[in-house]
Amino acid sequence: QLQFDWKEGMSLRGRDGGEYRFSVWTATLGWSRRHVFMRTASLTTDDFVACAWQTARRLGGVPAEWLTDNMSAIVTVGPDGRRRRSARAFSFAERMGFRIQLCAPRTPQTKGKDESANRFLNRLLAYDGEVGCWGDVDAAIARIEARSNEEANQDTGLPPDLLFLREKEALGPPP
Repeated sequence: QLQFDWKEGMSLRGRDGGEYRFSVWTATLGWSRRHVFMRTASLTTDDFVACAWQTARRLGGVPAEWLTDNMSAIVTVGPDGRRRRSARAFSFAERMGFRIQLCAPRTPQTKGKDESANRFLNRLLAYDGEVGCWGDVDAAIARIEARSNEEANQDTGLPPDLLFLREKEALGPPP
């Protein structure tokens, strides 16, 4: 299983005083707790498709189940209060070989492994006032991702990268 979400509304001040506003795609494998982080400018279905594709490529395979909340990129709520699944997002998932599983609204604990990824992204605050371009922002996110996968996980006591060596064998074929 892979749990995914966005850490929304991030911003960093640049060295020149400008502001970099963005969100970060977060994906966490259930067993190894391996993280994938990517900067996004928006939270659309296009962003979901691009991030899901890149996540599968970076993992070298496709987890069978992807768990998330009711993010607007894959679910809209109609005037009647009913959820409507994005045909494009769910069709993409089917073609890629995974199922999107929606957790109950307002229950972040059901995807707590990915929610914990947000604490790693708080490390971006150390780069406030230090970035000079979008490449610097992406490099900072990549450093945080690498560190989060090298440090021992509180639950498993082992680094996600170490556990991922075994989990990778269970993934479906890469895209």
